[in-house]
Amino acid sequence: MVRTLDIRAALPVLAALVAAGCMDRDLAGLEPVVETVAVVSIVQAPTSKVDILVVVDDSGSMAQEQAALAEHFPTLIHELMAPGDPSRRAVTDLRVGVISTDLGSAGYSLSTCNNGLLGYAGGDDGCLLHEPYPGRGCRATYPAFLERTAESTYTLDDMGLDFGCIATLGTAGCGFEQQMKAAHLALTDRAEPDACSEGFLRPDSILAVLWISDEEDCSVEDPAILDPARADLGHLNLRCYFHQEYLRRVDTMLDGLRALREDPERFVLAMIVGVPMRAECEGRGNGLPECLDLEEMQYRPDPANPGELLPSCVNPDGWGLAYPPRRFVQGAQLIGHNALVHSICNSDWRPAMDGVLELIRGAIDRVCFPRELALDPATCRAECKVVEILDDDRPCGTTRQEAEPPTQQDPDGTLHRRCVIPQAERAPEADGTCGATPLTPGWYYLPEGSEPGDCDQLRFTPDTVPEPLSRTQLECLSYVCPAERRCGVASNPAGRCCATGETCADLDPLLGGQCVPAG
Repeated sequence: MVRTLDIRAALPVLAALVAAGCMDRDLAGLEPVVETVAVVSIVQAPTSKVDILVVVDDSGSMAQEQAALAEHFPTLIHELMAPGDPSRRAVTDLRVGVISTDLGSAGYSLSTCNNGLLGYAGGDDGCLLHEPYPGRGCRATYPAFLERTAESTYTLDDMGLDFGCIATLGTAGCGFEQQMKAAHLALTDRAEPDACSEGFLRPDSILAVLWISDEEDCSVEDPAILDPARADLGHLNLRCYFHQEYLRRVDTMLDGLRALREDPERFVLAMIVGVPMRAECEGRGNGLPECLDLEEMQYRPDPANPGELLPSCVNPDGWGLAYPPRRFVQGAQLIGHNALVHSICNSDWRPAMDGVLELIRGAIDRVCFPRELALDPATCRAECKVVEILDDDRPCGTTRQEAEPPTQQDPDGTLHRRCVIPQAERAPEADGTCGATPLTPGWYYLPEGSEPGDCDQLRFTPDTVPEPLSRTQLECLSYVCPAERRCGVASNPAGRCCATGETCADLDPLLGGQCVPAG
């Protein structure tokens, strides 16, 4: 596993021009022009915390899907907290809460909408649900949410079983599912002191929201959409599809969720919903540009049943079917690389859970670096030095070397050891890019486009992750390379910059070019 340093969220951050001497080489001899030496200081977070809110559709068609969730979600818990791959960093503090999609029917007497905590008026009201499901061998009672830390005696197996007990909600919920509004309510108004979801969401955690539903989002803004007397709005079953002017805006709800994290990279969305089982509709939110154009994703009334739509997908093993979740796909596109969509019609949910796992791991491991670094494609090295400033004067770890000077002193007299974290070696690939797998311990740089997310990243191998509460100082050279002298590969064109009086010839997007005398 590699750890990305949280630079954007760090305090304090200082970028300044620094005189020659902070790097191992003389700045004056560098070609092309040195623009700046940037110094960035970071205070490391002591733990990795993840809060997962699972929003479960409890309407009449969801029995098999809830069973699939109860079967496969425990694997996600295991892989987050005890990865099968020892190179992966384990989550040290995990919380899992469950809510339903039932927010009632705005007081109108509609079938199945009176079974929630508040009945017709508010359904389950965005409250965390923790009543055990009968017939699963569950315990008599459960806390409002499940929680496990690395030091806990609460086993992963028990946590997985307990999740199945509280996430199997049954199928008596309101058929007008308000998936997005329920999540927003649970994490905002119902998270206030003395409210029914108090204490679940922490200010410094990664927040993951997982929706499980076979219907379109019907998050009500104007209750008139549920008024059975409004014949002008057509059949009740179709109003959420064809009268979305009465619904809450998708971008408003998701912006509200994203605003719960100071750093938007620490907020992720996963959706197991009714998209077709096709590549155009499954994957990260920034990779679904054609999904909404598919015929299956249109709202198509069923000619044989005027009160129903044609399904967007059908489970091949006869579980059931699902309907076009256009609002979910729009939300995934809005969130981009931090959103994931999989089809609920798949019989095998393992790929979906693997995708959720990688989505959360990406939020742990990946934070965008604030600037592009010059990367030498021949050596895969950036012109940077990384110095870790420990919180006391203990010796540097075995993977570090003492910096020069070896210590620094605070105004109060506290002495801190300064340690250089080595830069990892990587082998250039045949296409001219640098491999994502380091060959030696240390930190390394991934330029934009190396992985999903489209930003520059700084990563550390497991044995060189900066220690808790240490400060890590990056001293990096940044270059100005005129466009006409750029001669690197397409993924990092400034990685090879021709000298003054030279120009680039025989430029290949995979191999780069050759610097030759100009003229």
